[in-house]
Amino acid sequence: MAESKIKSRTFRRLSKKTPSGKITLKFERKNQKKPVCGVCGAILQGIKHSSQKGLNKLSKTQRRPERAFGGVLCSKCSRERIKAIARGMK
Repeated sequence: MAESKIKSRTFRRLSKKTPSGKITLKFERKNQKKPVCGVCGAILQGIKHSSQKGLNKLSKTQRRPERAFGGVLCSKCSRERIKAIARGMK
């Protein structure tokens, strides 16, 4: 039987047929989703699409853009947010 940590839904389940003809469960890590904007939900540009482990190996400038709200908001939403702050709105 599989270990309890593998049984959690962190791993996706795949049915595989073994050479003996039996069907067994194989556990694989799920693919990471692409980073999205916090306001509009658009896919963020300038951020690598990889797991947290893969992101930690990258340099800081490769992890997210060096601008205000970089890595959180898309360029369109961050532009609107900066304009609103300059106008005194929140």
